[in-house]
Amino acid sequence: MSKEEQIRKLLKIMAGEVGPAVSLLAQVKSVNEATFTCVLTDDDGLEFTDVLLRPVVDGNESVTLIPKVNTWALAIRMEDGDDWMIISVGEVQKIHTKCDEVVYNGGTNGGLVNWPDAKAQLDKSNAVLQGILTAITSWTPVPSDGGAALKTLLTTNLAGKTMGTFVNLEDTKIKH
Repeated sequence: MSKEEQIRKLLKIMAGEVGPAVSLLAQVKSVNEATFTCVLTDDDGLEFTDVLLRPVVDGNESVTLIPKVNTWALAIRMEDGDDWMIISVGEVQKIHTKCDEVVYNGGTNGGLVNWPDAKAQLDKSNAVLQGILTAITSWTPVPSDGGAALKTLLTTNLAGKTMGTFVNLEDTKIKH
């Protein structure tokens, strides 16, 4: 056992003499995202079940860290009870957030695009381009018509199609 491990073990024993531990450094054994809990295992192999990933499990949520299994986690005792709650983890599997605005990397790159809306607009633009390509590749020049046949063919192929617009697709609540 290293010197650091011996000191840690002795400090744990001393702290246990005056009251229950207020913090716990342990490894994540399993995670239950449905109940926002996890199981932790300490150095001695003791399991701590139903460790909360957030202090209150209700419909409200600000930030919840979902830890990776086998990562180290720091938990604190909730008030004077036997319940524990994760406050920090070594590696995060997923982050749940509910807030009005999220800023990544200073927010200098603008907002995140709402992909379903962008895809719908892109599909519209692709239909217009396909109409133009079809008209041009299937057009047969007619002598002395001055391009009237091409105009008619283009008009027919583009009827009812509009170019996609990419205005107002930015989600300003997430910045990266």
